[in-house]
Amino acid sequence: MNNFDKNTCVFCSCTADSINNVFDISPALHFIAQACGMKVVLDDTEQDCIILHGAASIEQAEVLISQYNQNSIKRAMTVYASNPAIDAISVCSETSIFELKDGEIQKYTVAPEQFGIKRAQILALRGATEEYNRNLLNDIFKGKIKDAKLDFIALNAGFMLYMAGAAKNPLNGIIKAYAVIKQIGKSLPQ
Repeated sequence: MNNFDKNTCVFCSCTADSINNVFDISPALHFIAQACGMKVVLDDTEQDCIILHGAASIEQAEVLISQYNQNSIKRAMTVYASNPAIDAISVCSETSIFELKDGEIQKYTVAPEQFGIKRAQILALRGATEEYNRNLLNDIFKGKIKDAKLDFIALNAGFMLYMAGAAKNPLNGIIKAYAVIKQIGKSLPQ
């Protein structure tokens, strides 16, 4: 599954959402990145890293992408879904995306249906305690949960893979993300 330059690193910060109590998908994105041979970093200041960063508002997403551009980050994406508010690419609504590539910022909107993903209700993404969320991710990777939570992870991981250059477009990245999730699950103790 190693489709990346061994020096590719990634920073992902998506959904530790206290407003809607959406489960935190950042650990899942980090597992997927590592399974693909990427190095995960815990801050967003390394210029050679790709960045996928959720924002609390459309204004924050725009400010963040401008800051990444000013700091000479080559590849970054900031995302915000407004209805309901989620700081990740949403399976519940359209998502505003600001994509930075080599000094150029492009803004666009995506919907889950564009990628063959059924729109879900926010309640389908509920998390709880750290232990609950950890068990939830474990069950998703093991294939025990195949609902909106799996789609939510694959959608965001697909964009991460696209940003890293492992997929020619987000749809291709999403397809790869489902395969990587399945591969990770096979390596976990049942």
